[in-house]
Amino acid sequence: MSGVTRCRYPEPTRTRLSMPEQIAFDYDTEEQWRPIPGWEGYYEASDMGRIQSVERTARIRGGGTRTVPAQILKLRTSLRR
Repeated sequence: MSGVTRCRYPEPTRTRLSMPEQIAFDYDTEEQWRPIPGWEGYYEASDMGRIQSVERTARIRGGGTRTVPAQILKLRTSLRR
């Protein structure tokens, strides 16, 4: 046995999806977005547990307006105790 290493145990079967497979799975399923009670017009929650802001129009300097697109918010916990 020169230079060959063998495993005494069989290789484990893969039960989790790889990252590209997981991303493809996420895009194949259609998320259903619903307004959050008390925050209608500002935020929506999906059936997958994600939160997104609603597309809105914002005023900018000089009296103009621009459209702010909807964004899925990052998951984070409050730092306040």
